[in-house]
Amino acid sequence: MIQNLSMQVSFRFADNDVAYVVMAYDSRKDSFQKVKSLFPFLREFGTTPEGLTFEALGKVIIPSTNDLDSYFINISDGEPAFRSKDIDYTGQPAYEHTRKQVERMRKLGVGVLSYFVSDANSYGGAGCKEAFTRMYGTTAAFIDVNNIHQVASTMNRMLLTK
Repeated sequence: MIQNLSMQVSFRFADNDVAYVVMAYDSRKDSFQKVKSLFPFLREFGTTPEGLTFEALGKVIIPSTNDLDSYFINISDGEPAFRSKDIDYTGQPAYEHTRKQVERMRKLGVGVLSYFVSDANSYGGAGCKEAFTRMYGTTAAFIDVNNIHQVASTMNRMLLTK
């Protein structure tokens, strides 16, 4: 509904030993009616295989050009994790893989902002907060689930830096 703005919304999760990326909305193809009719039924569940799904999203992320600014905004509840009978994607290897995928996006000129949404007093403990900062660098933002104004503030800061 804003001129010269395209948006894609994806959900990433794992279920039954499979990591999924669901492209829920693409403003270049879908009407806003899709958001109004389908989004109320979407629910989060499972683990968050962030780096694995970021790698898959690399096929649809549009790089920045002289005429186009591209941004990747991630909303997370913590650390990347995925386990199946063949894969243990957790801890340091998952952090490092996620960091590399974020760096790959940045090399395409994509601005990255990642929100760790939690209760202001927890954020999974100091180790989790440190890992999140290592994966996303200076664009890691810690947002209290009870203070949505923090989202607008951090997005404005990122969008105004160009």
